[in-house]
Amino acid sequence: MGNREQRFEIELGAGAWIDVRHARDPEKEWDWAAVLTVEFGCQRRAVFLYDNAHGPPERHRYRRGVKMEAEALSPRSSARLDLPAAIEEIKAKWEGMVERWEP
Repeated sequence: MGNREQRFEIELGAGAWIDVRHARDPEKEWDWAAVLTVEFGCQRRAVFLYDNAHGPPERHRYRRGVKMEAEALSPRSSARLDLPAAIEEIKAKWEGMVERWEP
């Protein structure tokens, strides 16, 4: 596998998906992102982004196409466990996140 980035999507239904990417990282152990996206018009638009771009896991809301300030999340014992936790949170809360979203 090396440092190759892997990408996949998880369909949630009703025109909503989680776009996931991850790769090994020498500094963080695991570099990852999970983005809740929805179909809006003829495009997919980001609603929430979960990632560890700056080390610990964070969540960003999107408002009118602009990524808002990060909200720190409680890290698990390993970066490899943070991604599954983010995916599970999105799966559990995606409908409410989309309802509050401002396109």
